[in-house]
Amino acid sequence: MNTADIKFAEHVVLLDVAFLKGMVRGVRQVMARKLGRELPPLDLVEWITCLLLDAGVRGGGNEVQVLLVQAGKQGGELDGCLPAALDALDGQACATPLGECSFTVVTDEGLAAGTHLFFDLMTLLLNDSSLKTLLLVPSAEQPDEEVDNVMVQVRKDMGEEAGKALSRTHWFRLTPPQGALPCQWCPVVWSLAHVLGIREDELK
Repeated sequence: MNTADIKFAEHVVLLDVAFLKGMVRGVRQVMARKLGRELPPLDLVEWITCLLLDAGVRGGGNEVQVLLVQAGKQGGELDGCLPAALDALDGQACATPLGECSFTVVTDEGLAAGTHLFFDLMTLLLNDSSLKTLLLVPSAEQPDEEVDNVMVQVRKDMGEEAGKALSRTHWFRLTPPQGALPCQWCPVVWSLAHVLGIREDELK
């Protein structure tokens, strides 16, 4: 889908499909071996709800949009997730305790070489003054510096307005940042563990 065709909701989760295909699959495999039991697939809707709660979203009637950023052609399977088929997710919506959650798959197919779709969407979202909450879940392979650089550039471009945009932005990471971030940060481990049925004491 062309990024110009996307109308953003009040709460947006920008999620790199590579995180689901790599990190989620890896966590399930490693923890299943460690715990000696099979773990359930990651329920995407339940997990997204956990992320929103971690970001401070409360109440009902919220409009939530999940943008699944995928490299290459649209389609494929999310091993270890439920639902697993990306095609089945695209354009679908469901009711959650926090409100309606819709899913949109966005690919970089047909874009110019060197285009980084996740960062382009991130910049558009940070510049959207109507946005209430932005949740970022980049690929675990993406260097932190590259994500941080986008925020630094937005701060330069937006001036005083950048503070408001970054204050409503939540970056979900595996580990704490090494230094100060221009936005909020949230650990992603606990929500993954909760939805996968892993107890806190089993992570130690």
